[in-house]
Amino acid sequence: MNLKKITILGPPGSGKSYLAKELGKKLSIPIVHFDMHLWKPDWVKADSTEFRTNVMRAMGEKWITDGNHLKDSELTEYVSKKAT
Repeated sequence: MNLKKITILGPPGSGKSYLAKELGKKLSIPIVHFDMHLWKPDWVKADSTEFRTNVMRAMGEKWITDGNHLKDSELTEYVSKKAT
């Protein structure tokens, strides 16, 4: 199996990041943790445009995304299109 694009969605504390790390190691695919792009130092939340832009820049040819972006319809559409 030649997996290149994986999206892991779920509520807080459900193990998304753990699963992403394990899959990333096993499959040698970079991970895009949405929380790393949503939160700036001192827990300052990035605005929607900045968050979306940073996630989009981080996604290359292969990726595993982990987080919950369903409230951001533009990002959801972008990830869905990149996954196919």
